[in-house]
Amino acid sequence: MEVTEQGCREMAAKLEKTTEKDPSGVGAIELLKLVLDADVKDKLKILSATKLSKVVVKLSKRDGCDREVRDLAEQVIQKWRRILNAPKASAKNAAPAPAPAPAPSPSSASSGFKSRPVAKTGEPTRDMVRQKLQQVFEAGIAANESRLREHESDTAEMAQAKAARGVGKETLEVRGGGSGHMYMAAEYAKRL
Repeated sequence: MEVTEQGCREMAAKLEKTTEKDPSGVGAIELLKLVLDADVKDKLKILSATKLSKVVVKLSKRDGCDREVRDLAEQVIQKWRRILNAPKASAKNAAPAPAPAPAPSPSSASSGFKSRPVAKTGEPTRDMVRQKLQQVFEAGIAANESRLREHESDTAEMAQAKAARGVGKETLEVRGGGSGHMYMAAEYAKRL
């Protein structure tokens, strides 16, 4: 059997017709042997796109089918599952050791947040997305820390302003709303 879209569609149609004519499915034995012997490595998407896999699964679960037909269909399914799981297992075994994590930025080092290396999955697109997400996450943490430092400095400036009122300074610049506002310390104290 040729494992092309056209070949798989034809085989699925033949299997369906054979099992419609003969509910025991005995006529499907030869067709299932062809499917079992076919080289489907790297062609599993074709099997699902052409419904051949669905037809074989139905045969493996069909109640009125001959025992030999169900067993052959089950063998075909097991073969496909082994092929499907083989790249994942070999990718895990053959995956190179994860690259060392980039040096943590000074802002993340000060917070106690430690960047973890991104685990490799063996799928280049997925690895790239995971790495990019971690970079964005770390950038967000750094931005959050800088905003916290700004709020701490705003608090310090307000404390200085409060202390300045008691000292009697003429003017004091207090940051607010992104631009500096000048207040007269004496006038400010009168309003309180």
